Amino acid sequence: MSDPIEHRVARLEDGVDRLSDNLTQHSVKIDAKLDGIATLLTSLVRIEERQSVVNTRLSEGAETMRGHEVRIHNIEVKMPGLLEKSAWFIAGILGILSMLGVLVFNKVVS
Repeated sequence: MSDPIEHRVARLEDGVDRLSDNLTQHSVKIDAKLDGIATLLTSLVRIEERQSVVNTRLSEGAETMRGHEVRIHNIEVKMPGLLEKSAWFIAGILGILSMLGVLVFNKVVS
């Protein structure tokens, strides 16, 4: 009778040893996977930080562009008047030059 019990105990010990080896192998695999996850999470945090900086810079750039839009609009509103003034100025200079040309021509002819 002791033989079957010893046989059962030996089988149980073998089963426990195999289970222990199996758990050890899986534990090593799980540790490796957890290390990989930790590395990926670190990379993800870095990417999120960069994304945050990019979003901040984009917001600042958009605000700067809004300021430029206001300035450009103000210039565009004033531009017709500036063009008109410069046209009058050029016309005046050309008128003065033509009068001087006529005076010089009259002096040369007379």
